[in-house]
Amino acid sequence: MTDESKITAAKLRIVTNNGEAVPRRSAPARPQKARRRFAQVDLDWFRDPAGRREISPRMRLYLLVQYLTKRGAREYALTNDDAAEVGLDRKTKHRYLRQLERVGLVKVSRRGQRNPIVSLIRGWQEP
Repeated sequence: MTDESKITAAKLRIVTNNGEAVPRRSAPARPQKARRRFAQVDLDWFRDPAGRREISPRMRLYLLVQYLTKRGAREYALTNDDAAEVGLDRKTKHRYLRQLERVGLVKVSRRGQRNPIVSLIRGWQEP
C-alpha cells in the first residue's frame, strides 16, 4: 500500500444511499450569557474630599462592598474603619447598608453589637 491509498480517519465520511454526505450535527445552541459590563474606580480617590463630593455616600459604600467581597465571591465583616476609608462614619454606614439591603443589592447579617457581615447579591440597578 502506498501512502496515497491508505485510508485515514480524515478521509472517511459518512454518506447516504445516493452518495451525498450526511450533514454534520451541530452542537445544541447554548443560551447566550448576559454580558456584564464593569468599570474600575480607584478607591483611594474617595480619600480626597473632592472625590467624595462627586459620588454619593450610598454608591461609595456599594463600591467598597464590591471591593471587599471580591465582587460577591465571599462575605465580609464591614468595620467602621473600612467605611471611614470612603468617608462614612458609623451611623451613615448603617443607614446606607439598610438602603442597599432594601433595594436588594447586598445581604447583611447583623450580630448584635459586632460588625455586620455583608455579601453582594447582584449588580447595581436603579430602584
